[in-house]
Parts: sequence; C-alpha cells; structure tokens
Amino acid sequence: MINSVFDTVSMLIGFVLAWRLPVGITVALAVIVEIALRYLIHDNFTLNIVMSVHPIEAVKAWQASAPLH
Repeated sequence: MINSVFDTVSMLIGFVLAWRLPVGITVALAVIVEIALRYLIHDNFTLNIVMSVHPIEAVKAWQASAPLH
C-alpha cells in the first residue's frame, strides 16, 4: 500500500514539474533520474523496457547484484 501511495505521489510531482518547467529541463531531469536509478538500484524505466522486449541474462545477473535489493 505504501508503495502505491508513493508511486501516485511521485507521478503527481512529475506531472506538475513537467507542466510548469520548460521542456529542456524536464527532459534533463528525466535523464538524470534514469542514470541515478541505474547506478543506485540497477533498475530504471529504460532497463524495464529492454528486458520486457528482449531479456538479457547478463543484465538479469547484474540487476540481481544491486546493493539495495
């Protein structure tokens, strides 16, 4: 339940930021978040898409070794 609440809160914050900020800053923030998540928890939206379309065993192993999992 907590995860769902914070997913919704994060979505609302992202919507408001995208609505209020210039496009360039919005895109830059999205790229920064993707890169940070990749290094911090070995998971992000881009990896989810790639792994949904074409699962790669090396990526699965790398994700399993994430320090915060």
